[in-house]
Amino acid sequence: MKSLCLYALTADEPRRLPSHGVSGERLRVMAVRDAFAVVGEVDAIPSLDVRALRRHDAVVRRVAGAAEAVLPVRFGSIAADRAWLESFLEARWSILSEAFDLVRGREQMTLRVFETAASRRAPSRMIASTESAAEACSGGPGLRHLRARAREHARSQSVPEIDGVRPALASLVRAELTERHDAWPFVASVFHLIERGNASKYSRVVASVAAANRGVRLHASGPRPPYAFAPKLVS
Repeated sequence: MKSLCLYALTADEPRRLPSHGVSGERLRVMAVRDAFAVVGEVDAIPSLDVRALRRHDAVVRRVAGAAEAVLPVRFGSIAADRAWLESFLEARWSILSEAFDLVRGREQMTLRVFETAASRRAPSRMIASTESAAEACSGGPGLRHLRARAREHARSQSVPEIDGVRPALASLVRAELTERHDAWPFVASVFHLIERGNASKYSRVVASVAAANRGVRLHASGPRPPYAFAPKLVS
């Protein structure tokens, strides 16, 4: 029995579609709830390799160019059938609706942050915290564990290395997500949601302020569909 391989969800019906998906299957638009799903019928989950990922991304990009509000779906996401998909999305509709509002008419830029050798020799940056050392050490093991997890989460979401860049980008960026990496000199990825058509301006601003941001090298890429801002749904 064939399953549905998902590529993207859209708030408005796409004006045009690529003809085939990753596995060579024909693509179609399926109306689900108050949205549309771009799907293909497949016998199995597509094999994960670079070529398949590129094909998947190519489909999503075509869909993004044909609809105003697009939520890319993670590669290899499978739904058993239409009824299952409708039930699944119905239960998550409030999240999807908010996400559609956020990405409508917008696209994603990715800012990769690299530290230089000079910055690595400098004293490490500390994440600001209102918690005192006494508070951090107080309480039982469970409370201390929760506090430690909260501090680690705050550190994983913080990218102080680009604090000097953010003011220059403030007029362009509508939303920001961050992800730290333990792979020096690649220390973080910052995902910015911008209005469609502003990618060149975004890149120019980054280039103009990057030279003054000592100790950090920045690489801007995009635009691309808003992968980072799409809820993780079917797997």
